Amino acid sequence: MCNTPDGSTEIKPDANLENIDAAGYFQEALKLNLNEMYISPLELNTARGKAEPYVPVIRLGIPLINSKGDKAGLLFTVVDFQKCLALLPEHVFVQTPEGKMVSLAPNGKINYLEIAEKVT
Repeated sequence: MCNTPDGSTEIKPDANLENIDAAGYFQEALKLNLNEMYISPLELNTARGKAEPYVPVIRLGIPLINSKGDKAGLLFTVVDFQKCLALLPEHVFVQTPEGKMVSLAPNGKINYLEIAEKVT
């Protein structure tokens, strides 16, 4: 399943799904136990291994546990951080762990700036 730009959810055929086995967030979520959640740092969304410019996201993942208590899979949701930025006052930036600054411009586009030094 995936969300579409209009906010609805659609089920995609297996042939259209992306293999995320090597993705860092997937590998980290594999280490989780029951009642634990993975929360990624703020980062640009990736599709088919390429970063999508100006699409900041946070990924949330939880393990799916079967009736025997074994891990049966992982469930992820991707939070479109642009919508979160819209809730912030104008001229407020969010800093990523890598030192990039993200804000929402008055025209609704994402400002994604790389700075030379982290702000602490």
